[in-house]
Amino acid sequence: MNLATKYLGLQLAHPIVASASPLSATLDGMRQLEDAGAAAVVMASLYEEQIRAEDTAYALYTMSPETVGKFHTHLLPVTLPFVLYGIFRYLYLLYRREMGGNPSDLLLNDRALLVNTVLWMIALLVIIYGPEWVPAWIVR
Repeated sequence: MNLATKYLGLQLAHPIVASASPLSATLDGMRQLEDAGAAAVVMASLYEEQIRAEDTAYALYTMSPETVGKFHTHLLPVTLPFVLYGIFRYLYLLYRREMGGNPSDLLLNDRALLVNTVLWMIALLVIIYGPEWVPAWIVR
């Protein structure tokens, strides 16, 4: 009997697919699933809600009194557009361009995400350390 099927665009020898689990979190675990007969393995992923929650957490962090006191600046919320762009760019690549997979590889191979990340880091450095770099006569 031929059980070959197609799942999410993949041609599989049979329809047995292992779901996301602790075994699918490591390469050794995935090899065990393959040895046990799984035709494919579903890996755990980030959901859009989790990503948006992280953005909200970052926004609250930049405005919290503890953060303002630690970095001696009220300007950290200026970095929010970089974070928002990064999140929405990632979601665009994930859902529209179907470029899921390792987020680190996506960051390193997508020029827009990489430039955005570098600009975010520069903005942070200027906001946090800028007053120390600027001559005193300019700050007055």
